[in-house]
Amino acid sequence: MSKNEKRSSIIGSISNWIKLMALIVLVAEVIILLAMSQTPVDSKLYVIYPIMMFLLLLIVIGAVIFDRTQDRRSSVAAISSNNQELQIDPDSVATEQLTDDKNKYTNSLLGYEFDLPTGQQWHEPRQLNYHQYFSEITLQNDIDQDAFNKSMMTFHILGPSFVNADILSVMHGETVVIEMNENSSTQEVENRLQIIKKLSELEDEPISDEDLQNLRVQVNKTSDISQIQFNSKLEVWTFPRVIDNQGIIFEYKLASFFQQFLTQGTEFIDSLIAEDDYILWTTGDTLKHVKIKDSNFDSFRISRWYRLHRSKKFIYLVSLQWSPEFDPTMTTWDKIKESFESFKIKK
Repeated sequence: MSKNEKRSSIIGSISNWIKLMALIVLVAEVIILLAMSQTPVDSKLYVIYPIMMFLLLLIVIGAVIFDRTQDRRSSVAAISSNNQELQIDPDSVATEQLTDDKNKYTNSLLGYEFDLPTGQQWHEPRQLNYHQYFSEITLQNDIDQDAFNKSMMTFHILGPSFVNADILSVMHGETVVIEMNENSSTQEVENRLQIIKKLSELEDEPISDEDLQNLRVQVNKTSDISQIQFNSKLEVWTFPRVIDNQGIIFEYKLASFFQQFLTQGTEFIDSLIAEDDYILWTTGDTLKHVKIKDSNFDSFRISRWYRLHRSKKFIYLVSLQWSPEFDPTMTTWDKIKESFESFKIKK
């Protein structure tokens, strides 16, 4: 970058109101100098003029400091969903040196760290591959790993990334099983089914209850997966940015990875913040007509928060899963939120 380009970028970063103030101060300084030149040296006013000029200079310096502080604060990304809020400072995510602290989880090989949740009922961090993760979540322990990986690599866009992913999971409390049947769904899916039903009625071809039910099962995939595990938990998924899949090289950018990741599930985004070097979003599922611990739930809210970052070698997906049904005092939320916000990667 040339000296002129550097000077231009510095000037461009200054707020317009400071430029206006500087111009006013400059004019005031010129007026003071003219007045000073017309004032006798032995006059009391002659001594006051330099002080006034110095004070005006301090005002400009103070304004610049204030503006830079406000600009620094504005860079913090705040995102909210259902009365919960998280804040991420993108400028502090990348760090020159990872710390070796007993209160942190540090993975020097993959280049990240975060504060471990504190308090009761937090489990030790566990590392999993995607086959292990999927088998545990869906309670299907008989899935052949080789066949599973081959299917992922062949039929899923992000299959090679998922198969090669390192997954770190920190869970809280007891694992519960959510049982689903043909009537189980989510609020978002039900809203869309109602739209389909109304559109079919407007076209004088009303969809039958049977076809609507089949569509519900198809969208929610309850014919394939009838049970899922649930915990409040924090996860860090580390994906290689470059993958060689049978001689075909995949190199993912953050935006394209995010786009393809959304196609892997049925979650609907509540809120989203996206920049060149990070993406932050939330989803919310209200499960309908499920059973947990032999109790029927007409609705069960699950909130998920995601942040996506990149380094030279990896793409990091940090996720938080939580439900107010199991945390009425918000204690778990406070701890898992702090860990989620503390995530850092090595430059």
